[in-house]
Amino acid sequence: MDKKKNCFLNQQDAAQRLIKELENVNFYNTMILSISTDAQSLAQSVATHFDLPLEHLFLDPISAPENPECIIAVVSELMDVVIDENLLQSFGIDIDYVYQKAQENYEKNIIPLARRIRKGEKISSFENKNILIIDESVETGFSIEVAIKTCVNHGCKSASVATPVLSRDVESYLLKICDCVYKVISPDFFVSTNYYYKELQTQRKDLLLRESYLV
Repeated sequence: MDKKKNCFLNQQDAAQRLIKELENVNFYNTMILSISTDAQSLAQSVATHFDLPLEHLFLDPISAPENPECIIAVVSELMDVVIDENLLQSFGIDIDYVYQKAQENYEKNIIPLARRIRKGEKISSFENKNILIIDESVETGFSIEVAIKTCVNHGCKSASVATPVLSRDVESYLLKICDCVYKVISPDFFVSTNYYYKELQTQRKDLLLRESYLV
C-alpha cells in the first residue's frame, strides 16, 4: 500500500504539517503569496502563524485553440506569461496566438476580478521582498513557474515555494528557478491532489480566486 495515499487528513492538517517544515525559516521581510483558490486557506494559515503579510497573485490559463481542456500557457495579472513550448510545437500553435489570448484573458478575466477584490487598489509591491509562494499541491509547476517569473521580473529579493505535496521531478525543476522549496512529502510520481488528502472539501477552480477570499 502506498503510505502517501491519504497522507493528510484535510487542509487544516496539511497546513499544520507544512508550518512545522517552515518553523526554522528566517522570514525577515517576507510576504506570503497565494496563487490559486485552493491555496487560500493554506496561505492564510501560514501567514497568520508567522505573522506575515498575505497577497494573492491572479493567474489565468490559456487553452489550445481546439481543446479548451489543454492548457498551453498561463498569464499573471502583471502580464508575465509562461508557455509550454512542447505543446505549441506538437499542436502547431503560433506564438502570436498565445500572446493575443494572454492579452484578452488579462483584460477580460484578470483585471475586472482583481479590481473588484482589491477595490481598486494595486497588488502589493514585490520589490526587495522575500516571497514565499504557497499552493495546496504542485502537479506540473506551471502556475508556480509563472508566479516565480512575476516575482523576479518585479524585483523580489528571493522567491521560494511551499506546498504540502509535489513530485520529486517538479521539485528538482523548481530548485533551478527559485531559491528554496519547502514540502511535507515529495512522491516519485504525482497522482492527484485528492489522492493525498483523506478529506478534501473544495471546489477546484484552478487559477481563479473566489471573491470571499479578500472581501
